[in-house]
Amino acid sequence: MSVNAPESYYIQLQKEKWETLKKWVEQRQEENLYLEFKQSDIEHFNSKGKPIKKDRELFCEQVSGFANSAGGVLVFGIATSEESQVDGASEIIPIPKVDSYISYFRENVYGWFAPSDLKLEFLSVKDPEDDTQGVMVVYVPEYDGDPVMNMQNDKVKGYYKRSGESTVKMEHYEIADRFGKRPHPQLEICAKIKRGSWTHGRSISVQVVLGIRNTGRGSARFPYISVTSKNQHFQSWKMPSGLDSMFTKYDGELYGKADISLAPGKCIWVTYSDISISWDEIKNDVRCPKGDILDVEVSLGAEDVPMRSQHLSCGDYPFAEFARHYLIRTNRETAELPEFSLEDFAQFRRGGGG
Repeated sequence: MSVNAPESYYIQLQKEKWETLKKWVEQRQEENLYLEFKQSDIEHFNSKGKPIKKDRELFCEQVSGFANSAGGVLVFGIATSEESQVDGASEIIPIPKVDSYISYFRENVYGWFAPSDLKLEFLSVKDPEDDTQGVMVVYVPEYDGDPVMNMQNDKVKGYYKRSGESTVKMEHYEIADRFGKRPHPQLEICAKIKRGSWTHGRSISVQVVLGIRNTGRGSARFPYISVTSKNQHFQSWKMPSGLDSMFTKYDGELYGKADISLAPGKCIWVTYSDISISWDEIKNDVRCPKGDILDVEVSLGAEDVPMRSQHLSCGDYPFAEFARHYLIRTNRETAELPEFSLEDFAQFRRGGGG
């Protein structure tokens, strides 16, 4: 798996911690598009070790800037000095009561930004000679959504971005452009038919599985669907076995994968209906539910994506004809059933079951 520049800095700090900070100071590591050093205003802490207004303002500016750019790592506790017109790390100035300091930011951060669902990661890098003090590291991933507004107070309120090694306020046209042109997800239902989980004699279970595919250019967070079936044999929709802890079900009918961002071009399978088909030796024919193989009304949506409905059907093609073809075509003794999509099924219908 490839690692981007901000992640690379953060992973290095997680592994080597204080040694990385010392190395950066010795080598005068320069600030850049993905890395920012700040010296905490330790002279103006309150009695509980909480930061003052200045630190909060700096924090919010940098987080907004990184989130609206390509992401980055913010390090509080390193002073910089300028050489050849470039800021570089010059000294580690540890933050006293660093754990309390980090807790304050972690507990309050989400009220300082809009949107508020930033996925920030905090790391405490302790001074090996005094573990009550240290440096705060914040990993800020690029935010895949509308631009992030710093709402900490009126003085610094606004949208920020990274420009080289600096953080600057976005211009009005840049904000309007980001709101209008940020890639957005486009959700569609995907479906497939597959062999079920059990076989008994000449009977097998068949699963009709429904999922969500993102055909847009932006990621979809917390995608979900609801299912209403017109066929009484497809009324019971379940979550995939073995993955229950990864799925959530709301009000008995909404299904969605928890804590996931569905990337463009990807599909997740979220629910299925399990039915049985068998071979009747006396009638020399299949025994299965009556009606269409699939006839459902599906509603789907995601966070900040309006819910919309989609009708999914295989027309008036009887389920018995499908079952008959596949049980005859494959070995009835082993009852093997190939997995195929509804697109494959439509092609099979057009080709007369070939």
